[in-house]
This record gives sequence, C-alpha cells and structure tokens, in this order.
Amino acid sequence: MMFTWNSRRLRTMELVHRRNAAALASSDVGYGVSQNLPLIVQASTLSEGILLVEQPELHLHPAMQANIGSLFAETTKENPQAQIVAETHSEHLIRRIQRLVGLGRSKGGLDPADVSIICVEQDRNGVSFHTQIPLNRQGNFMVRWPGGFFDFEDGDELDSDGSDDSDDEAVAEDS
Repeated sequence: MMFTWNSRRLRTMELVHRRNAAALASSDVGYGVSQNLPLIVQASTLSEGILLVEQPELHLHPAMQANIGSLFAETTKENPQAQIVAETHSEHLIRRIQRLVGLGRSKGGLDPADVSIICVEQDRNGVSFHTQIPLNRQGNFMVRWPGGFFDFEDGDELDSDGSDDSDDEAVAEDS
C-alpha cells in the first residue's frame, strides 16, 4: 500500500495497493492505516504551528511506522514554521529519523539541529524525568540511550559494516 500526496497542500489522497495499483477504500485497509489517515492529512497540510501526536505507530506495520517518520521529516523540512511533537515507542520511526539525519540536508535528509529526541523515564520513586538524546551528523546517538528501549541493549546492535559492536563505546563522536 502506498500513500500519494502533494506535500505543500493536500489536493488528493489515494490509497493504492503497491503490487497491482488497485485503488483501495479506507475500509479495505488495516486498522492502523485508517486510524492514521487524519494524522497523514494533518501533517500533509501543516504549514505552521505545532502538531502533537501520540503513538502514531499503533497497529502499523514496521515499514509504515518508518514512513510516518519520513512524513514528519518532509513536513517540517518544507514548512520551517511547523513542528511535530510525537510521543512514540517505535524504534522504526526513530531509526528512520536517524537515517535521515545521516543523509544530511544536502541529500534530502535532516540536519541534527532539526531533531530533538527526549526520553522520559521514571525514577524509583515514580517521579518522571527526561533525558535529551542528541544526534550527530551521522545520525548516531551522542549519549547512551536509557535502558529498556532499543534491541542493542541486549547486544543486538551491528556496526554499519554489519559487524558486532558490543565491545565498542556506545557514545558516537561527532565529526
């Protein structure tokens, strides 16, 4: 399935099956897609102000979660007066943002200054606190990610060359 839209102003939106190009009704797609249609419309037409989004990844395939990250990036690149604040538990959405920062603005991606990742946790007494997680120009986290979110905490992370980096320092240097 794919969405098509004119990113400056929504003129049309069609749901199209990726394999056979058949038009789909919103009732013919999964629950997560139909629940995100208002978000997609709002993000596609946002020219200024702040869009607040809570868990856009719910009921979405991981690839669609990543695509929501691309939509957020495209919206804010084309509309510098617009901001999107998303509360998410989606590693796929965050990884897409990281990849877009790694591309850099000159190649259609994002600048690290365009992104603010904030992790909210609770201490042992139930008091909430936050940690800012900046990205370097390669899209890597510049500080250690707090526990319990990404798979690499369990040793699953690979370097960009595919090798195991479990012995490497978790904090990436900015170049």
